[in-house]
Amino acid sequence: MQQAQDSLALLRFGECDSFFLQKGYMSDQSSSLVTGRDYGQQGVAGVPVPYTLSDDSVVSSVLLLCLVFLIISLSHTRSFLKRQLKYFFHDPSSHRGNTETVGEVRIQMALVVMGCLLFAMIIYQTAAVHDSLAFLVEDYKMALFLFGSALAFAQLRHVLYNIVNHVFFHRSQVSQWNHAILFLTSMIAVLFFPIVLLQVYLDFSMENTLFGYGIVLFFIEILTFYKCWSIFFRQKGGFLQTFLYLCTLEIVPLFLFAGGIRLLIDSLRYIF
Repeated sequence: MQQAQDSLALLRFGECDSFFLQKGYMSDQSSSLVTGRDYGQQGVAGVPVPYTLSDDSVVSSVLLLCLVFLIISLSHTRSFLKRQLKYFFHDPSSHRGNTETVGEVRIQMALVVMGCLLFAMIIYQTAAVHDSLAFLVEDYKMALFLFGSALAFAQLRHVLYNIVNHVFFHRSQVSQWNHAILFLTSMIAVLFFPIVLLQVYLDFSMENTLFGYGIVLFFIEILTFYKCWSIFFRQKGGFLQTFLYLCTLEIVPLFLFAGGIRLLIDSLRYIF
């Protein structure tokens, strides 16, 4: 009786063995089971996860470095910020002693570079993610192109201001203007940074994000207009001259830069 049960068990084991061999779960050379990775049939491909900046480790690292740099900069320039806020709306001729140290100027220049980097992330997020555009170059190369374009625009803007101002205005006025425009440009990075964080990590809608960027730029342009009038045209009462000056050296180059960025994006994107 026991021998019959053992023979029946061996028979069933042999049937199972041949079944698994036919299905590909076992190899011909050995009786060991084959893992699921070696199984010949493939499953149905899933839906790919869409790209987001919040899942990009490089973007997260860059934003973390920007946050650390921003905290360190603000902690080392508290007295400088207090002086700027104190004298910003005063007559420039009444506070000639309001000078800046070399370290404060370097921090402001670094904030300008940081602002260009944030601008590149904004444009890339708008074009690649929101507008679903694909580019002929890699994502990071496209972001570097945008960053380089913003940095070149900031440098050309500074050179253009210096050329025009040294022709029409006094050297002391030019110096005051250079300090004022550097401070206002560096503040763009400070105001842009929280909006970028909201957009990347809290799924801030693109409409609200662009509205926030527009409010920041409008606020900076209003302060630029006031500072230009107070330094160059206060005693002349030249409101119209101030408007023409900023239209020529600020608004028109800004629109030309926006058109150049649009042309760059159209040149490097796929045409479907």
